[in-house]
Amino acid sequence: MKSKEHKPYYVPDKEEIKRYASRDYFVEDEEFIELRKFIRNKYWNKKKADRLTLEIQILSKNIDAKDRMDNFFDRHRLKLSNNELKELKVLIQNLMDNTRLCENNGFTPREMNEES
Repeated sequence: MKSKEHKPYYVPDKEEIKRYASRDYFVEDEEFIELRKFIRNKYWNKKKADRLTLEIQILSKNIDAKDRMDNFFDRHRLKLSNNELKELKVLIQNLMDNTRLCENNGFTPREMNEES
């Protein structure tokens, strides 16, 4: 609560509020789609790729997402070259920067940085 104290509140329009009523709702924005496309290109099993992308999206909603990502890579034993790993990390960072966080009163980290 203390970390949210002096931050403005994001107030979505009525239609978006209705969508957020579903616990499973999230915005499939450009960053999510790019990440999913990258992961789908690495796995022949599209369902597994989609599950991994969704798991990353869920992790990105946490304030400590960066710390949890290392565990994610270890747990899923992703076999990527150094260049692919760098690209994946950029895609994940883009997703995290554009994910609405409770800690930011509904704003994304990118929106919060733009206001500063």
